[in-house]
Amino acid sequence: MEQSLENSQTVDEKLSHRRSSTGSQILTKKQKILRITALLFSQICVLSGYSMISPFFPQEAKSVGLTQTEVGVIFSIFAAVTFVMSPIYGVAIVRLGPKFMCVAGCFLCGGASLLFGLLNYIPEKDVFFVLALLIRVAEGNGSAMLSVASATMILESFESATGLMYSLIEMSVAVGYIGGPAFGAAFYAIGGYSLPFMVVGGMTLAMSFILLLVLTNEKAEAQAANFLALLKIPGIMVMFMLFVLSSLTMTYLDPVLSGWMVDTFSITTSTVGLIFVSWSAAYAIVSPLIGKLVDKGYVFSIMLLGVFSSAIIFLFMAPSPLLDFIFHKQTYLWMVVVVCVLEGISGALLYIPCYQAAINIAGVNGYKQNVQTYGLVSGMMNSGYALGSLAGPLLSGYLTDKYTFKWATTVMTFVLMGMGVVLALYVTIMKMTGRPLSLPPEQETKPLLSSPINQS
Repeated sequence: MEQSLENSQTVDEKLSHRRSSTGSQILTKKQKILRITALLFSQICVLSGYSMISPFFPQEAKSVGLTQTEVGVIFSIFAAVTFVMSPIYGVAIVRLGPKFMCVAGCFLCGGASLLFGLLNYIPEKDVFFVLALLIRVAEGNGSAMLSVASATMILESFESATGLMYSLIEMSVAVGYIGGPAFGAAFYAIGGYSLPFMVVGGMTLAMSFILLLVLTNEKAEAQAANFLALLKIPGIMVMFMLFVLSSLTMTYLDPVLSGWMVDTFSITTSTVGLIFVSWSAAYAIVSPLIGKLVDKGYVFSIMLLGVFSSAIIFLFMAPSPLLDFIFHKQTYLWMVVVVCVLEGISGALLYIPCYQAAINIAGVNGYKQNVQTYGLVSGMMNSGYALGSLAGPLLSGYLTDKYTFKWATTVMTFVLMGMGVVLALYVTIMKMTGRPLSLPPEQETKPLLSSPINQS
């Protein structure tokens, strides 16, 4: 990583005149690495706090009388708040400042985690439910602030290596999602309900104070910013759909895969957990490699490979009834494990290049590559990801109840194929009409117009 950052340092120095003109402080390589490390670790803490409740909270909630539906609402409200607030913070980032948003978001998540750890002292069902919802709303709000602002600060620090930087962000997200349930289960076994929240919440609060010391105030040129205007650009709308689809793909099987594996193969929940970890681990491991390829210019080709390979892989998950002529309705545990690993890799192929593609498309449509644009795109990314996180489990749960798990995975194949066709048509039309998908290298360091010029 450090070698890649050093290679990008020379190119980033060429951008110093633009940062000076907007009042941003020029950082040394060590300062940038320190900033990135603190922001990534803060993301891990926040997402661990979000995900760690899955092994034990449902049982605790049911013990006070909550229904499965109410537990589901508590889980999903986090994503709903992130979906609404992310584009708002993407627009407001210049006014509020990335440093304030990072520190405030991290502090809010840490405080919310500590408060969530006190819910076991609330025996009354309705009060428990309302307080849990309010705390998750605050946590989702803080997560949206931190995610948008941290991505903006990291990407602005290394504008010549945004693919690698975004892959590191995604690697931290995967680590948070992997580590959260493991930490939660371990600390719950050691000290009961409150201990996981005290530990992770305390770490998150500590990181907010570290961010306060490490981060610098970023001054950016104020300009008219409109999230909906950005979405009106056809290419940006395609990227938003891909953000949603990527998240939907990664969360689609969360509520149904574990139950199907236990019923089909009679395996333990611990084994199921390891299979889920293999999916996230594969995603985290290949993310930096894909980020480097993106920085070399392989953006849309990687996305096309990701969306079509993911579609094919989903056919083999159960496997699909369409493949009964091959598998004769037989299911194999080893194949499920292999498919989960491959799906983690194909998910990274689909998701990692999307951010760079969105930045490129915004650039050719006249948006400056600065804090404002990074904030808008980060807000769009977070919002799309949250929407997919909401829709994925709902869709898979409905299809599995209405039909079967095998047909639910088959439907996902056709959804991915359809989006792959849309992406391929978009790239083909842009190539045939001679419209660029990114700025020429010699223009990437030049300020661009502050408003869109050609909708592509």
